[in-house]
Amino acid sequence: LTLTARDDSRHALSHPKPKPHLRHRASLGRHQYWYGSSGGGGGGAPSNSSTAAAAAAADDDGADVSDSVALDIDSALATMETLGFENWAEVTAGFESVKWQDKQASFAAIAAKFAAIKADPASAPAAPTVPVGDAKTGFSEALVVICAAKSKQWKESNVNVIKAVLAALTACAEAAEDVATTTSMGFSRTAAAAVIKHVGVPKLGDRKLKEIASSLLTALAEATSPGFVAGRVAALVAGGSLKALPVIISSLEWTTNAVADFGARSFPTKPITAMAQGAVAHRDGKVRIAALGVLGGFYAQLGPKFKAQATPDSLAAPVSKAITEALDKITFDAAAVAAAAPKRMAKGAAAAPVAAAGSDRVDIGTVLAGGVEELVAKMGEAGAKDSWKARKAALDELMAAVDKAGKFLEANKNLNEVLRNVRKRVHDNQTNLKPLAVSVIVAVITSLDVAAVPKALRTVAEDLLQGAHDNKKAMRERVLTALEEMVAPGGTPTPGAVDALGPAMCTALQNPVGRSDLLSWLAVQVERGEFHVTKNVDENAIVSPLLAGLSDKTKESRDAAARCLSALCARRCVSKRSVEHALQDLNPSVKRTVTPAVEAALEKLSQSPRGSDSAAVAQPQAKASASEEPAAASRRPSKSKASASSDSGPIATRRPSKTALVSDGAAASADEGAHLKPTAIAKKSAREGAAKSRRWAEAP
Repeated sequence: LTLTARDDSRHALSHPKPKPHLRHRASLGRHQYWYGSSGGGGGGAPSNSSTAAAAAAADDDGADVSDSVALDIDSALATMETLGFENWAEVTAGFESVKWQDKQASFAAIAAKFAAIKADPASAPAAPTVPVGDAKTGFSEALVVICAAKSKQWKESNVNVIKAVLAALTACAEAAEDVATTTSMGFSRTAAAAVIKHVGVPKLGDRKLKEIASSLLTALAEATSPGFVAGRVAALVAGGSLKALPVIISSLEWTTNAVADFGARSFPTKPITAMAQGAVAHRDGKVRIAALGVLGGFYAQLGPKFKAQATPDSLAAPVSKAITEALDKITFDAAAVAAAAPKRMAKGAAAAPVAAAGSDRVDIGTVLAGGVEELVAKMGEAGAKDSWKARKAALDELMAAVDKAGKFLEANKNLNEVLRNVRKRVHDNQTNLKPLAVSVIVAVITSLDVAAVPKALRTVAEDLLQGAHDNKKAMRERVLTALEEMVAPGGTPTPGAVDALGPAMCTALQNPVGRSDLLSWLAVQVERGEFHVTKNVDENAIVSPLLAGLSDKTKESRDAAARCLSALCARRCVSKRSVEHALQDLNPSVKRTVTPAVEAALEKLSQSPRGSDSAAVAQPQAKASASEEPAAASRRPSKSKASASSDSGPIATRRPSKTALVSDGAAASADEGAHLKPTAIAKKSAREGAAKSRRWAEAP
């Protein structure tokens, strides 16, 4: 919307005239105003800015709001007089004086009046007595018309006068209340648009007026909405109407500060981001730095999700690279963002939803060009000689999608489908695709929320750990580094991540290929306290593969297994009973081989104090001790029953099961050998083995 005002006795404004079919003429005293709409907004009628839209939503950039106030100077002065000035005649006389001191004093008197109303809102009149476009915002529109007319249409050359004009507008904006109330002090969006265009932004380039002009824009943002003011500023910067570099730089700097004060969610990200992207390509280095500051301010509050919006595919490569490098230097702390409160808020607005800014994760399906189904189809393509190229392209596309999402993915059905198909590529018949598949799995899982990592690891654990048995050393090493990257990204352990790998790890340790590396990695996790006995991995499940490692052919595996078992015993993750029970299943020769290492580990078990790490084992162990004696008694026939049976005649007796004999021998070994030294335990075990064989042969 454009405005042309003509004063036949004085001067003519240099504003461009609107199109003829949108022009309307109104004769107001000596002034003739031509006003009209360039965007379909009411055919030139005064803009009603006191609707509920004044409480700005983030997407409201005010693009459809007029910047023309349809009010003549005489009506504006009459409206302003109703505020109740004690010396209104002196104020109006000062406007007509040739001395700049008198004009400055008149504007200062208006500023003082609005400051008094801010201090005592009850002193504000209910509504202007002179009809205006909107009774709730009439005083702001009247002030804008007065300031424009009495400052030579914003072209006043005296810096003191123009500073007084800005101070009066700032005082009016600071005194403004929520336009949804019945008060008369709301600030019109039409008036705000005119101020932003003609004086608010242009004066940012003047070093003497920059501070007060910035304060004016901030006050307008509080009086109307941050999104409205920032949207108008972005439109001016992106529209090319601002030529002076100081004005462009200061506008970008004000936007950055406003985002930090009001919260990123209070602003329309699309137009501001587009404006900043264009400024990043500017020839001047200071403009580029200021533009990157705007994008960095959004990223610090919105997180990696904003990165996809800031670096779209349509952006020029140099610009995209500059933005990416700048955002990568910024640390996004979701917890700090959630706990932070905005420094400023629009009048009458609720707390800005900055706390929710870090919670919006990206659905992987939205950043894939063809969607999840097409990606899965490409990933599973086989048969043709060069089908591996399609599978590689699918993996590359998925990796690019993770980067495009800012490595901030949402754990949902689409992501699970992707993981279930990516894990198959760990066994791809094309050797070069295996490490790439592992890298993609790492990228996807490390992009999830910490709470979603254990479930995702359980999805890929079995296939991923099978890669540790690959014939290629490079593949085995890549799997080990991938495990560390997923369970402790950046050196910070993820709770429950190692436990999620437990069942698959117990299975993988049965394979001698790559066993030493997996045992060494697991030993480190146990020593860190990241491995626990859970319902999915009980102590019996982890002890058996460790004993297999103790009997491995390679010294590296035996040493790693001994270290891991010692760490488990030191942290009381396993009990003596479970270790001895697992020993009974070994061949005598294997048992003799592993006994020294087992005894050394059990010594640490007896030396370590019971703590929080033994909580998972202590309760089952106590139950077993309580029921051990009755169970042993039930397995042994009582002496009275044996005597009775011998007296009454032959009784069919059942051959004792092998399990019962083994359990009986183990229980006796635990009870009778408790006072023996570790070296005597081995001799006693040999004697018990021979006795067990005799009992088995003599049993009917």
